[in-house]
Amino acid sequence: METFLTSEQPDFKGNWEHLQAFLRLAASPIRTIEREKALIEWDEYKKRVQLDFFLSENGRENQPIRKSDYIQSLTAPAMDFTGAVFKDVCLGYVDLRGVRMDGVRFVHDLLCWTAMKGASFQSASLQHAKLPKCRLMNAIFQGANLAHADLTQADLENADLSYADLSNTILTGANLRNCNLSHANLNGADLREANLSLANLVHASCLVSNCPRRIRLKGRYGFVVLLYRSLKPDKTLHSGFYKSENIRILDKLGITQGKVVQKLAKVAFGDLV
Repeated sequence: METFLTSEQPDFKGNWEHLQAFLRLAASPIRTIEREKALIEWDEYKKRVQLDFFLSENGRENQPIRKSDYIQSLTAPAMDFTGAVFKDVCLGYVDLRGVRMDGVRFVHDLLCWTAMKGASFQSASLQHAKLPKCRLMNAIFQGANLAHADLTQADLENADLSYADLSNTILTGANLRNCNLSHANLNGADLREANLSLANLVHASCLVSNCPRRIRLKGRYGFVVLLYRSLKPDKTLHSGFYKSENIRILDKLGITQGKVVQKLAKVAFGDLV
């Protein structure tokens, strides 16, 4: 089995046993009893591996397990899929909390997309991961590291990206409607044509190109920087901005739909544009 996996996973640097367990889940037929059983088996296996890892890391192998041990172990970085390739994944609400997925690639063969609606990636590491066009509606990325990841045209509507590291992440054309981006790090993120309608941007941070200062999106400057970066090709904002609470900030800045580009450029970038 491992020999076969090696040929299929030339860049894999993680744990083969962990990978096999996840591939068994991914291979189970969707919307069947087999899928439900596979989800239960994965959940039990993952929690067991994480608890053992947490106890070992904290020198508690031979001591009674406390409730706090169990809770903290749920996001322990025990599972390692580094460099894996996943093909035609369709897994809703799967538990991937704390999993190391740096450099993973989600590719398509029979399907045209990857679907992981409602999946939990809390505190997971997905640096340099490739997730283009991935369906991640309602997914939880709280505290996850997505630095340099590729989420081109991904559907992240209603996703929780609070406290996530999205530095230098490619979010071109991504649907971030109604996302929770509070306290997220968006320094260097590519947000061209991204839909940020109704997104919660409070206390997110964004470093303006060629400008050394840190921007707080609760204030006006960082807010309009993100709006400017998410303009559509015709240099207009997505209509959702004019229907959300964001309109209050636009009003305070004197920005009307007809003067979006000029005002955003002046307020956000000054002489940098």
